[in-house]
Amino acid sequence: MRHKFSFTLLFQVPPLSFARTNHRWLNRLLGDWSLGSTGFYQTGLPIDVRLVRPDVVYVDQAGKVFLKPASGRQAVLNVPGGGSSVVAFRPNLIPGANPYLKNDRNFLNPEAFSIPAVGQLGDLSRGAIRAPRIRLVDLSVQKIFKLDNNDEEGKTLTFNMDITNLFNFTNFKLPSAKLPNALGTEANELQPSQAFSPDAAKNFGILKTTFKRKTDLGSSRQIQFGLSLKF
Repeated sequence: MRHKFSFTLLFQVPPLSFARTNHRWLNRLLGDWSLGSTGFYQTGLPIDVRLVRPDVVYVDQAGKVFLKPASGRQAVLNVPGGGSSVVAFRPNLIPGANPYLKNDRNFLNPEAFSIPAVGQLGDLSRGAIRAPRIRLVDLSVQKIFKLDNNDEEGKTLTFNMDITNLFNFTNFKLPSAKLPNALGTEANELQPSQAFSPDAAKNFGILKTTFKRKTDLGSSRQIQFGLSLKF
């Protein structure tokens, strides 16, 4: 990520002391609280947008490109240096087109990308496309209740409340970023330099999965309470 801001906060209210005996309940109510919070904000991770394309295509006399051989079509090497070890490549980024939709879960705009010309690599640069930002704030509250007047070894009751993802931010994993092989002249098929349509791109650029708690990026908001007795 390009930028990340992290913070940790801790605020403690010490035990309070009141001279008058009938004010002891104020100490038990207002003292021995602690409030802690951790969180971060980071910009999106890079999305490696790729295009599935065959190593060999077939070109007719009119310059149309096809996936299958036929009479009047000539086989052409599609990618210099291609082979079985190379199954996906970068597409072209159409000049002036916004690669982001940011419309609900439709994050990337397929109409901003096209198939490169036969035998050429795509011009989309590495790291040019970024995923959504990630935000998380956790909160922890603790209160200690003293059950007798022995400050050092007396009985205490400790209350804890832990809140994960306090503001319930939605943090998505990287969207699907592979454009399918769509060469051809039929419906939902494209020629090189033509922009992908949503139908031709299928599930491209859709945010599908949120982060799980085990990744330390936070699930949906969760609240946990606890009580412990020390004696």
